[in-house]
Amino acid sequence: MMHECYQIWAQLEHEAGTQLHRQTGLLLLGMKENQELKTIQANLSRQRVEHQCLSSEELKQRFPNIRLPRGEVGLLDNSGGVIYAYKALRALQDAIRQLGGIVRDGEKVVEINPGLLVTVKTTSRSYQAKSLVITAGPWTNQLLRPLGIELPLQTLRINVCYWREMVPGSYGVSQAFPCFLWLGLCPHHIYGLPTGEYPGLMKV
Repeated sequence: MMHECYQIWAQLEHEAGTQLHRQTGLLLLGMKENQELKTIQANLSRQRVEHQCLSSEELKQRFPNIRLPRGEVGLLDNSGGVIYAYKALRALQDAIRQLGGIVRDGEKVVEINPGLLVTVKTTSRSYQAKSLVITAGPWTNQLLRPLGIELPLQTLRINVCYWREMVPGSYGVSQAFPCFLWLGLCPHHIYGLPTGEYPGLMKV
């Protein structure tokens, strides 16, 4: 599915006339025996996605500004990258409008009633449609619970920090620094994005 997704993003970029996606690669870090890392590597191999397995020494040579406290190894998925969220959202909204759709901002959904036509009640009015796609993130179960449906979702509140580079450009996409995902370092994964959209600031 990811291959098809990249094609669709490329099509939207072309239609919007602006860059929405930046291919940087995704570096997964973890201990050699980490089962999740092994599973991801197996999936990449099975789907024939270009990737590289990097030893601790190879990581130090290739990415000297990453410190590996426990001798982690790396898995570099060359197809990974960054979606510029704000630009992508604007492009999607513009595409919806161009196709005759309507974007309603600032309306909270308060009730969903299934039926031959689905009825959605908001704080402003009601809508009906043949089908409904729910993309409510952490509020999904709040909408589904009255319908007798509850998904096994775990909501986490995370801190998003931007760190200024000590050496300008050292963590930038121009230096081929990838996105990264650190597995097993703490109860939850740690991810980071290279500098680019906000020059000199790295998101972690």
